[in-house]
Amino acid sequence: MLVIVFGIFLYLIQNVTSFNTERTSSDSPSPPTTAFIIRSHRTYNVALMSLFYGLQFQKKYYGNVLCIVVPTEYDEIDPIKKYLKKFAKFESASRFEYKILDVPKATYDAHATTLQKICTPEWKSLQLRNGFNPNDLERVCTVNSPLHYQITDIALRKVLRECNDCKYVVVTNADNSYSPKFLAEAIEFIQNYDFIVTDMIHADAYYKAEVKKGHMDLGGVMFKTDYLAKSNMTFISALPSPAEAHHYHDADFLLVDKLVTMGGRVGILNKVLFNHN
Repeated sequence: MLVIVFGIFLYLIQNVTSFNTERTSSDSPSPPTTAFIIRSHRTYNVALMSLFYGLQFQKKYYGNVLCIVVPTEYDEIDPIKKYLKKFAKFESASRFEYKILDVPKATYDAHATTLQKICTPEWKSLQLRNGFNPNDLERVCTVNSPLHYQITDIALRKVLRECNDCKYVVVTNADNSYSPKFLAEAIEFIQNYDFIVTDMIHADAYYKAEVKKGHMDLGGVMFKTDYLAKSNMTFISALPSPAEAHHYHDADFLLVDKLVTMGGRVGILNKVLFNHN
């Protein structure tokens, strides 16, 4: 009996500390897993929990959901962990699991000042002279996209390398939300493509999906993990060199655009299944 209990304990530890949801060969085949990489901040805690509940109760989706929460700042890791202790999983059609990406402080520190270094007063003045919208420029130089996408890439690589059951991946922000039919319809549609882009609602307006800046958002894109792994592309690797501040800000579009130029099969799903905030 002691041996059995110890074996069960080891199994639970392995499943808690790894992204790998693959079952052993003696089990029945496990359903596919869709991974959601969710960038979050303590100000998004309520929205994050709402997103969790929404992903648990997807209609006509019988696979698993694995959420990887990516704190956008190192100091946000513990507050997010503390808040999510309140989260309760309910029995639902899909098996739901979440993990928090725990990256060393040194990794955050290594990329924390990149934006400051490239968003210099001289660079901003040049962009304004070239017609860059002042409000857009302010956002580009305020949101620390270089740091956020570096940390996001770490989560993405872990999913692609460690989660053998993950067949699809979506990268999103915690304040976004999805139709209860998102997973069922997106997965049915993606079968003939390598990745898809869905229509979205943003600022109470409808946006028809296009692989065009301003007409898509990373939260409305679903990738097949096997394709993305073979492409060897991530958000940072898709950037031009040298990358400027606005390139980091538009890294979601630039990744999709790069994959298209590489011959990736993109599907445009003209249904409103995604709400971008």
